[in-house]
Amino acid sequence: MSNHATNYLALEAFAAANARSMGARSRFQFGDLMVYARIAARRIGGEGRWTLDLADLEVTNEGERGKGQFTHFLSHAERIADSNGLIVYVQSIVNQRLLNSLVAKGYFLQGYDAYRLRQAPPPP
Repeated sequence: MSNHATNYLALEAFAAANARSMGARSRFQFGDLMVYARIAARRIGGEGRWTLDLADLEVTNEGERGKGQFTHFLSHAERIADSNGLIVYVQSIVNQRLLNSLVAKGYFLQGYDAYRLRQAPPPP
């Protein structure tokens, strides 16, 4: 069973270095969770907004599925996005439980994607 003791410095460095770099992308592994992340510019609420896109989520150890790894990761991704003036945007959600969880956390749906509007001011 995972203890969620994971280092998020690589994601922090990626977001800080690329917060306004359209097309920056990388794959990260956090314990048993693999995540593809990308910086994008999107129209949200009629405005151009910078997003930290999270896609292609995969739990590599089947025994760890459903044990809160993504929820734990997401809280860190939200903090990292906020500190870099980004909106978290989760793409291609096909898992109904995940979809329900995101809506409960205040995410807005956009087709099979979800995003959250809470955001820190952009960095200077």
